[in-house]
Order: sequence, then C-alpha cells, then structure tokens
Amino acid sequence: MVPIFPHELPASGNICPKGAGNKTRTLSHNTHQTKHQITNIMANLNRCMLIGNLTRDPETRYTPKGTAVTDIALAINRSWKDDDGTKKEEATFVDVTLWGRQAEVAQEYLKKGSAVFIEGRLHLDAWDDKQSGQKRTKLKVVGEMLQLLGTRPKATATSPDGPEPPDFS
Repeated sequence: MVPIFPHELPASGNICPKGAGNKTRTLSHNTHQTKHQITNIMANLNRCMLIGNLTRDPETRYTPKGTAVTDIALAINRSWKDDDGTKKEEATFVDVTLWGRQAEVAQEYLKKGSAVFIEGRLHLDAWDDKQSGQKRTKLKVVGEMLQLLGTRPKATATSPDGPEPPDFS
C-alpha cells in the first residue's frame, strides 16, 4: 500500500523501499515526494469561477492611497428539469469586490445586465452591527480576474474612439 494521507506515513518519515533513496517514493508518473510534500498536497484551495450578469451598476470607491475598489453584484442563473419534466429555474446572487486595474475596468465597461466571467477567492467579512451590537458576517468573492462577455458596445459616429463615418463625396 502506498501511503497517501499523512496519518498513513511511518513515524520515521521514510516512505521508500529499502535502497530507493531517503524520504522519496514514486507515487505516480515519476513524481517523487517527501512526507512534507505529501502533507502539502492536502493544502486548502480557495478558488471560484463565476459567470453571471450584473444586477446593478458597479460602485467604485478609492482607498486613501488611491487604489480603486469596485463592488458588483452578480446573478447566476440555473435551470433544470425536475422528475416530472417541469422546467425549474433559480438565481443565486453573489457580491464581488474587485481591486486595482480590474476595478477600473469594471467601472468603465460594465453596467447593469452586463455578462461577466469572474475568477477569484471566497472571503468572509465580519463586523459588529452598530445598531444591534451583534456580530455580522457576509461571504463574498474577491475577484482576481475579470473577463467581459457578450458583445462590445457600439461606438457612435461622434465618439472620438469610434470609426470615422464613410466619405461619400
């Protein structure tokens, strides 16, 4: 049996057959790992990927040092058919905070209804409610990557960044 979990490792830390080298063991695909490395394999993972539509326009503020912080709210829709064949739908609402350049891009290009892909991590905000004195918490996503989905807004002929109107003269 190849030890996979830390509690299965011998107290000596040597997980190799005799003569195979000190503290290494080929687990699969020529991967040599020590007891310490095996323990690190079971580290935590905090990643989330979301695709949804904004439920409101982005709200941007700036830190005292001038870093942009933008809050957006996503609606993530899910549809399925139940056992009777009836179509069911539900929406999950998720608050997302973006920082730095991602925050600036969101403020500039997104608006209510915009489709977006967010990759980030979960974060638990905790605070004391000033009115009730109770501790409050809220789970949200800190966005680390933002990708705009859907079509680009069309530039108008009067826009300096838009295409020049055709010359028919």
